[in-house]
Amino acid sequence: MKTKRFSRIIGFIIASLFLIIFAVVVIGSQFQNFKKHGFPYELIIPAILVLICIIALVFSFKSPKLCGWILMSAGLVWIPYMLIMYGTGDAGALLFGLAFILSGVLFLPWAKK
Repeated sequence: MKTKRFSRIIGFIIASLFLIIFAVVVIGSQFQNFKKHGFPYELIIPAILVLICIIALVFSFKSPKLCGWILMSAGLVWIPYMLIMYGTGDAGALLFGLAFILSGVLFLPWAKK
């Protein structure tokens, strides 16, 4: 029982931290553009992925299996998107994608059957 709760909490913390880091990096790098031109179109997909991950985390303690699958799916979409947008030399694509995949995996084994 303690391992179940611990795994969920660790998955929640990892996903939350990477969402915060990504939001700060993206908003920080685009802040001047936000003020001048509004929301840039190239950030629509990352914004949607962030919202999907936030929704998954909100429901994580109610349905950990669903949360795990959503986080893993978001991570699997995030990696190719960032590789396409920023090139294959960007380690951030793997870093952010694998963090969400790992978080999703931490939620799955403890899901109710």
